[in-house]
Amino acid sequence: MELTQEQKRLERKIQYFEYIVSKLIEWYKEVKDENDESFEKHFSRIVVMKLLFFVAAVKNEKGEDLLDIFNDFYAMQYGPVEGEIYTAMVEDAMLSYSFPVFPIPELEIKGKPEMGSQEQVDEAIKALRGKNPKLVRYTSSKLIVLSHRWLSWRVAISIARLNGLNCESMTTQDIREDEMFFE
Repeated sequence: MELTQEQKRLERKIQYFEYIVSKLIEWYKEVKDENDESFEKHFSRIVVMKLLFFVAAVKNEKGEDLLDIFNDFYAMQYGPVEGEIYTAMVEDAMLSYSFPVFPIPELEIKGKPEMGSQEQVDEAIKALRGKNPKLVRYTSSKLIVLSHRWLSWRVAISIARLNGLNCESMTTQDIREDEMFFE
């Protein structure tokens, strides 16, 4: 059975995400010190979701971002979450990684991402490293606090709370126009 256009789009988004995770792991291994935890323990769902937000939002040297690919962000209690990627995590629909919560919340590598170098992602990671070379080492709580500085998140979460909801969509335009905090 042939995939629909929507299924192909989502599959491609997941491939981009998995490539991002592989690049974040490389970065972490390059900058971690001997007291840091292993990357398997470090890259929890929360850490990966916050780092994905920063990777997607940062502008590269050409002023481009990844928000046309990762365009389903929601303001939630612990900061921005990319809805489709989060759903794929929860449903264990990733090809290369698993993000279990119980019994041990450690990243599991199921295989190697099937993408070659993706220039857009590589440029975004490079730009983010330029903004804050240590960002990839931040704890989940530090990443949450940093993401809560973004006005786009604060406005959306306020709307959610006013409506008695746990989340609210964050528009790509609001994220792009936001004052961006990476440290």
